[in-house]
Amino acid sequence: MRLFGSSDVEANLTRAETRFREGVKIYEELREDGVPHPAAQGFQYEWLAKTYILRGDFTAAEGALSEMKVLFGEELARNPGSGAMAYYNETFGRLELAKGNPQEAGYYFEEAKRINTEVVDYPNGRSRAIFGLALVEYELGNKEKAESLKAEAYGINPDLGHRGFI
Repeated sequence: MRLFGSSDVEANLTRAETRFREGVKIYEELREDGVPHPAAQGFQYEWLAKTYILRGDFTAAEGALSEMKVLFGEELARNPGSGAMAYYNETFGRLELAKGNPQEAGYYFEEAKRINTEVVDYPNGRSRAIFGLALVEYELGNKEKAESLKAEAYGINPDLGHRGFI
């Protein structure tokens, strides 16, 4: 199996984890210097969570998501119109899918879709959430509904597949 041109998936995941942990530390230092960047630091935890999901380390993913939620909560306190929590919900949906819990995943993808529609008008985020819902329907055996949602997601963002879902 190749991931980003390398046959050593674990080495790539280790490098990614190292990079995102470095990012967390950079933003922690900025915070100590009085320059808070809660959303930027939260996104480092999002990528850590995605790395852990790919590894199948769901406990570590949940820990990273917990940190992400706290930081995005801080961002919402500073910027009430932020759509940051949509990213949290989308990533938690991915985790629930990976754990084999499609119904729970559906809740998180629906919330991400709601935020990306009602709180902020962010079509790319909405398309990712709808694609997540398509995966949920696929896992539940609803193939026609899954195809319909997939078409809807690609209708919003035709480049969705170029960036990858996870």
